[in-house]
Amino acid sequence: PGESLEGSRSAHGRCMGVSNLTHSGADRCLAHLSRRTQRVTTKTGARGTKGRMTAMRCFLWSLVMSSLSSRAEGFIYTCGGTLKGRNGSIESPGFPYGYPNGANCTWVVVGEEGSRIQLIFLSFAIEEEYDFLSLYDGHPHPANFRTRLTGFQVPPPVTSTGNIFSLRLTSDFAVSAHGFKLNYEELHSTSCGNPGVPPKALLSGGGRFAVGDRVQYSCVPGYVLDGHATLTCITNAGNIAVWDFPAPICRAEDTCGGTVRGGSGVVTSPGYPGNYGNQADCTWILLAEPGDTISVIFTDFQTEEKYDYLEVEGSEPPTIMLSGTNVPSPIVSNKNWLRLHFVTDGNHRYRGFSAHYQVKRSVDFKSRGVKLFPGKDSSNKFSILNEGGVRQASNSCPDPGEPENGRRHGSDFSIGSIVQFSCGEDYVLQGSKSISCQRVAEVFAAWSDHRPVCKVKTCGSNLQGPSGTFTSPNFPIQYENNAQCVWIITASNPNKV
Repeated sequence: PGESLEGSRSAHGRCMGVSNLTHSGADRCLAHLSRRTQRVTTKTGARGTKGRMTAMRCFLWSLVMSSLSSRAEGFIYTCGGTLKGRNGSIESPGFPYGYPNGANCTWVVVGEEGSRIQLIFLSFAIEEEYDFLSLYDGHPHPANFRTRLTGFQVPPPVTSTGNIFSLRLTSDFAVSAHGFKLNYEELHSTSCGNPGVPPKALLSGGGRFAVGDRVQYSCVPGYVLDGHATLTCITNAGNIAVWDFPAPICRAEDTCGGTVRGGSGVVTSPGYPGNYGNQADCTWILLAEPGDTISVIFTDFQTEEKYDYLEVEGSEPPTIMLSGTNVPSPIVSNKNWLRLHFVTDGNHRYRGFSAHYQVKRSVDFKSRGVKLFPGKDSSNKFSILNEGGVRQASNSCPDPGEPENGRRHGSDFSIGSIVQFSCGEDYVLQGSKSISCQRVAEVFAAWSDHRPVCKVKTCGSNLQGPSGTFTSPNFPIQYENNAQCVWIITASNPNKV
């Protein structure tokens, strides 16, 4: 206990150990830093006879992407350690782009003797029920276990009873989320610490949160306070400063969202089929039994494009952002839950959405049919509905729409039809160039992939020659937001790069 702990996959000067990656029959390696996740994916081509090879043979693909909100000069994974000092911050490796799969990171925060440690979470998104942040009131020993955090709600502040507080992040080998960021601070016996600000709440007063200080809570318009509006910092029987009541919560006057269970049902935006309200923030968690999956089929979708959106987590890809007026393709979870997060701004109001959800149980049997949802696996597996269902089969797919700054070629949306997409000049296609309408189970029709997007050509090139240099845009100045660059380095056979 107390020693520096490390369990990371370092990416300092490499992309998560890409130089050590080997794969039989592979002919290219894609080092992919995306907005949501950071991982290395090996794409296999045709089978060959060259056997094992390093990921640096023939081609090195480097994809550099910057987030919408932050800039940096590079990236590095760090994971765990012993932290000392009156205050500081901790964030999961890769935050906010996503922590790695198989993570096992432990942080031990040590304060002065006689002090306490308070954790204040700034952001929290961890795959629910499969990835966890465990807290220990002391060193990371089972006897000191305090609580286990998972899901997508920012936890309230947590305070230790002594001068040591430990955190352990563990993730499985499948889906990840943004991760977490928190501040820690030493508290002396005369300080209650920050009581926290619940979602949609406002906090006033407090000063140093010392004994005798008071704080006052209120809610933003459209929300009502549930709990005590005024908290006072007092001393308990052990002469330790504590708040006299827990922090209240703010709930919507017209409540929306919640945890949804059951074999089937309907989820709609607030007020549907009327217009939804401004400043809506609703979260639904659809839960099924372990081993089951959930299908969501949209029957209507009308939101203000780019400003009002529905975020779906728990599928493949891990996060899907839906906005605009095109009815989305059906979404299938890759585990036993889906999270739907609906957010609107303060301006225009639209009709919103209506979606049927259906719990599905996977059953294996031999078939001469096609693989459903390409890319899931390579076996002939069908998914059949375990109860309920839509009574009439659909023989066509919803209009996939057109990508911004691009075009769709084809207007036949019946089963078996194919539509193609292209981008305007100075734009590149990201996603599938063509998608086909396929029968899903016995009653649904869905496109084989999501509609692609057209991204601005910003940088990147094909590089040849015995040696050379390439830099990120504007180097040594910081790169711009929304950059997407691809450099392809080609060496003459049998040379390597």
